[in-house]
Amino acid sequence: MDLNLCWSCERPGIPVAGHAWLRKCEHCDVAWSSQPPGSSAERDRVWQLGNTHDKIAARYHLGNRRDMIDHATVKLSSPA
Repeated sequence: MDLNLCWSCERPGIPVAGHAWLRKCEHCDVAWSSQPPGSSAERDRVWQLGNTHDKIAARYHLGNRRDMIDHATVKLSSPA
């Protein structure tokens, strides 16, 4: 299976601007990852995305993936 071909119509996909690992079929209007599952580039991209989410969560005091705040079970109380 060629990861650069559309999984729907099997036409060649074009790179998505700003996302070198994504391909898009203009005919079917679908997008897919051109990285093979489990490749080092794919693992690095997923790790970087998680790292970015951790930084955003820390900026807004929301915890992170390792120290998540469970908002559903936290008892909220009013100081009044």
